[in-house]
Amino acid sequence: FYGLTLSSIKNEHYPMESYTRCLVSVHQALDSLAIPWFLTFGSALMYWRSNNFLSNDMDIGIFYKDLKARNFNDKIFVSTMKEKFNFTLRNHYGEMNHGKEWSFACPKSNVPIDVFVFYPF
Repeated sequence: FYGLTLSSIKNEHYPMESYTRCLVSVHQALDSLAIPWFLTFGSALMYWRSNNFLSNDMDIGIFYKDLKARNFNDKIFVSTMKEKFNFTLRNHYGEMNHGKEWSFACPKSNVPIDVFVFYPF
């Protein structure tokens, strides 16, 4: 994440600084909640292949054990992201203990960001 620069991020749908702003926003939010995160799925693959983001959204992952260790349930996590960090919830799928995904819009940049919960095997 820290290696990303404005000049390394290019996209037709959003200006490159929108992606940087979104990643900084999500990093600051999750870091302040002590929840580690990582790029995943298409976002990780496209950045690995082309050193930029080509899709019109961001995909990140967090671990269920980290949410559980901090006593976050679905309602608390969503309200914290909305009220404390100004993310807008667009949609959500699955259950907290199986297959959970939230789709947010990043504050200011409005870039869609999908947060996937990963579970132990």
